[in-house]
Amino acid sequence: ILKHWVNYGTPAAREMVRNILATAPNKDIGLDSHEIYERAFKEYPDAVTPTPPPKSTPLGFHPRTRLPKIPVPVPPRREHPVRSMKYLKRVILKEMAEAKEIEKVLIKQGEMTEDGKKKFSVRSKDLGLSDIIGEDLKSQCWRWRLLPPGASS
Repeated sequence: ILKHWVNYGTPAAREMVRNILATAPNKDIGLDSHEIYERAFKEYPDAVTPTPPPKSTPLGFHPRTRLPKIPVPVPPRREHPVRSMKYLKRVILKEMAEAKEIEKVLIKQGEMTEDGKKKFSVRSKDLGLSDIIGEDLKSQCWRWRLLPPGASS
């Protein structure tokens, strides 16, 4: 049984994110963090990881500030390997980006083509700038995608 919350990306959570990004509809564009978060629960609803027992905050006032004690919020899905959006963004995705498994890309909307489709530019730190024609995306957004094998420098 755990005493405290794990503050690193567990292998189960990293593998889950890796599989979700590998099955993204368009691998050049990837997925944004909200899509990764939602797909983690849709595709892996029964995944469970050890959690610490819930803590109860005693009622009363904080001795130094004289303000009421505020309980620490419980993660929305405390037993799932991807327990919260904050954990996904600040821990799992950050660690995977530092390990050069995934990268964050900026997608900007460009001009329209002759056949009426939008043109998007995908900017990556590792792979530079590339153009994609197709999907209906926001005018500018950050997304995560898997790095191709051998692309890390």
